[in-house]
Amino acid sequence: MLPHAMRSTRPSTYPLATLAKLRRDKVDEAARLLSTATCELERRVAERTRAERRRDDLEREVEGVQRVERDALDRGDLSAADLARADAWGSRVAGERDVLAADAERARTAEQQALDRRDATCVDLRSRRAEARSVDVHRERWEERARNDAEKCEEVESAEAWRPPR
Repeated sequence: MLPHAMRSTRPSTYPLATLAKLRRDKVDEAARLLSTATCELERRVAERTRAERRRDDLEREVEGVQRVERDALDRGDLSAADLARADAWGSRVAGERDVLAADAERARTAEQQALDRRDATCVDLRSRRAEARSVDVHRERWEERARNDAEKCEEVESAEAWRPPR
């Protein structure tokens, strides 16, 4: 039997198990945040697409009406009252253009902010994974040392058991 001083004093459970669990929990939390940020980004992309589509639809509609008006003007089919109404219509359309352009710009800004948040959460997740991996690597090394210590103790005990009597 080995004297107490030669036996392994290594604890049987990993001393940083609580830290390892905390790091895994942080990875899970960061993954959930990344998922949320990705969903938010997808929603913002859809909003921007809709805003740009509304703006583009108005532009196509305006171009069609203006083309018809120009053709009528070229043929001489328009009166002074028609031209006055066209001018009022043009002012109203300009206001709508400004509103839709502002909506599209706000949507683009919101999308960029969502993209930035998603990128930041992705970086955070990578960092959390690296932290968790460092504890995992430490645990692997700790377990390897524990196995080596146990083998050494067994070798010493075996050698003492087979030592010839004096």
